[in-house]
Amino acid sequence: MSYDIGFMEIRTFTEEDLPAIHKFGFEAYPKRRDYYGSIIDFFLKGRIGGYTGGIGLFDGEKLCGQQLYSACSFWYDGKKYDAGWCFDLIIREDLRKEAWGLDLIVDSMRIFPYACGTGAGPNSKPISLKLGMKVLGEIRKYVGVSSKIKAPFLILLPGRSFPTTVNEFRLIENPSEIKEKEYYNRYLIESGRDMEFLKWRFFTEGFKDYKFYQKENGDFFVVRIISHKGIKMLALIDFRCSMDSKGSFKDILKSVKAISNHIRVPFILVGSTHKVSDKVLEDAGFKSIGSPRAFMTAGRNKVKPDKSRVQERDYVLITLADCDGEVSWK
Repeated sequence: MSYDIGFMEIRTFTEEDLPAIHKFGFEAYPKRRDYYGSIIDFFLKGRIGGYTGGIGLFDGEKLCGQQLYSACSFWYDGKKYDAGWCFDLIIREDLRKEAWGLDLIVDSMRIFPYACGTGAGPNSKPISLKLGMKVLGEIRKYVGVSSKIKAPFLILLPGRSFPTTVNEFRLIENPSEIKEKEYYNRYLIESGRDMEFLKWRFFTEGFKDYKFYQKENGDFFVVRIISHKGIKMLALIDFRCSMDSKGSFKDILKSVKAISNHIRVPFILVGSTHKVSDKVLEDAGFKSIGSPRAFMTAGRNKVKPDKSRVQERDYVLITLADCDGEVSWK
């Protein structure tokens, strides 16, 4: 699919465009050159088709701008919706004053009516809202420690391997052992976690060293060790449980803290979009850092946000695993 917009053309990417996307990303993010290609391949290679891939702004065969998408899904009220997670909206610097970025956004909303994403900056967010994007929630980053008493000593000790069990959770090393559930919270907008997503996101060989833990009832969480602003941390990348009360997420955080103590990485980072996880984290002494990032969706999907639930943070369940930024952390 393509659209002629004067001397430029906007068209959907195919797998043949991957080298051009790599090259364009290297030029836009020279400091990310050593890992940008692997991220693009992870999100796009073998997954291009349908809502996956994205669109590019081309001058002949030269790529001048892009909006990338990765296939995802959402559940709400027992119904599944296929969608595309948008990331890396980039326009060649010398073209930014000519509004080509607006053309990309407008066309992306037409081609990908269920597009969604986080990370809109102070300049792009107002533009996106004017064009019909809608805010359904926001993700906050929380940091804390596994134990205030033990933390100073754990930093000085050598690391240890991850435990095979923690409380009622078991380390899953083969995705065939995962207990798959369609959704966990019927009346939340919840990003999908089908087997295809879980296998790709957490069990792609040679990508990131994720640790997947699950209970017999299907509740699960995923962690990995990262370096955030030069500090070694255990990041809670993903989780699923009932958000009806604090108990289920409290069990997850308790287990993450136990793992943190065991492997001797006392600092913990968590993403939260719901008031229940906010409360559990804050009660445990975690602090919100940085600016919350709005979770936005294209207006063409006819979603009418419940503004009171958005305000109360009782509407959306997404995690760091949905956000492309996590994979760039070392």
